[in-house]
Amino acid sequence: MNFTTIGSIFDEAENEFEPQEMKEPVEFIGNFAHSKSRKCENLITEAATILEEYGWRNEFAMYYHKDKTQVRLYLRMDYVASCYLDGTWDNIKERIPYIIPLLLATIEPRQEKNLGVIWIDRQVTKLDWSKPEGSMNV
Repeated sequence: MNFTTIGSIFDEAENEFEPQEMKEPVEFIGNFAHSKSRKCENLITEAATILEEYGWRNEFAMYYHKDKTQVRLYLRMDYVASCYLDGTWDNIKERIPYIIPLLLATIEPRQEKNLGVIWIDRQVTKLDWSKPEGSMNV
């Protein structure tokens, strides 16, 4: 049996969901499932500290992939715009010093008067976002 959600098709036989996820709300961006049970609660404090160290002041969100080993780190660039990194948490930590300056430079033009940057994915507004400074004391 197939389910169609936000333009992606999931095959029930692939067991995309854990039993607990079947009982809780699940949000999709593409074919990636986001649920409370996949949120990386154990990594939020460390991530907040590292992100703030490299100048990230915007919100972020972290979710485990189905394998509970790979992580997806979302960095919110604007209300309806975000960037994400996939990989192990160790791999993502290594990339943060390079990625954050790129994202900050991408966000900067939005501060200029009469200069527009267009990127929109309203689905990102449904994620459970955290601010770095508010997450370091968790």
